[in-house]
Amino acid sequence: MNRGKRFKRDMTISQIIMLCSVILFAVLLLLIIAVNYKVHKNLVYDRYEHEMEQVLRYVKSNIDVDDLKECWDTGQKSETYNELQDFMDDFVDNYDVHYLYIGYPVITDDGKAFYSLCSANSTQDKAMGEDYCIYMGDDAGESYSRQLIQLLVAAMNQDDVVFFDDYTAWGEDYSACCPLVSSSGEHFAILCVDERISEINDVMMKNVIVTSLIILVIGIAFSVLLNYILNLYLSNPLLSIINSVSQTNFKNAESRKQLIKELEEDNTGGREIQKLRETILVFIRESYHTKE
Repeated sequence: MNRGKRFKRDMTISQIIMLCSVILFAVLLLLIIAVNYKVHKNLVYDRYEHEMEQVLRYVKSNIDVDDLKECWDTGQKSETYNELQDFMDDFVDNYDVHYLYIGYPVITDDGKAFYSLCSANSTQDKAMGEDYCIYMGDDAGESYSRQLIQLLVAAMNQDDVVFFDDYTAWGEDYSACCPLVSSSGEHFAILCVDERISEINDVMMKNVIVTSLIILVIGIAFSVLLNYILNLYLSNPLLSIINSVSQTNFKNAESRKQLIKELEEDNTGGREIQKLRETILVFIRESYHTKE
C-alpha cells in the first residue's frame, strides 16, 4: 500500500495523464480489433460466397443435367459425361478452388453414403495415383459425418445455393452447394465447390493485422504528440516554477526580486500555468509588501 502511494506521489501530472491515455488507448485498441475482426470476417466470407456462387453458376451452365442423370442411372459414361469430367479437371487445375464435385448424398436409419457422380481430379491427384482420385460410383460417405450428410441431403432438396462449414477426413473447408434438377423436376444430385477455411482465415487475418497495425501506429503517434504537448504546456513550465520557488530565499529581498522577475518574464505554459504565476506573484507581494 505504501509503495502504491509513493508511486502515485512520484508521478507528475503529465505522467498520470499519459498513463490514463495509454490505458484508454489499449482498451479502445482491443475493442477496435474485436470489431475489426468481426467486420473483416463478414466481408471476407461475403466475398468468398460471391465467388463460389459464380463458380457454381459457371460449372452448372456446362452440365447437361439429363445426360448426367442418365449416366448415373445406367452406370455408363457418355461422351458428354467425359467432356464434363475433362472440364471439371481443367477447372481445378486453373482456378483456386480446393474441391469441385457432383454427388448424391444418402441418409438412412442404418447408415449414410455420398456417391460421386462426377468429381474433379487435379493433375496432382492423378500423379499421386488412382487411390487419390474419385470416380463415378465411388462412395465417400465414410469421410463425412452423419450431420454433414444430412446437410447435403437438405441442400440437394432446396432451390438456392447453401453455404456451410465442411469438416471431413480431407480437411476443413467452406462449401457452397446447389441442387441439380432434371428436366422432369427431380432433384437427383448436388454440385459443390469447396474452399479451404485456413485460406479464408489467412486472408481475413491479414486484413485484420494490417488494419490493426495502422491503428497502432496512429495511436503511438498520438501518444508521442500528447506527451510533447503535455511537457510543453504543463510539465516543463510547472517544473520551472517549482524550481524557481524552491531556490528562492524569501527572507532576502534580492532573491524575492529575482523570483518576481523570472515569473513575470516567463510566459510558457497554458492559461492555468499563467494563473498560477499570477497567484504566486500576488502572494509574494502581499506577504512581503514587495513593491518591485
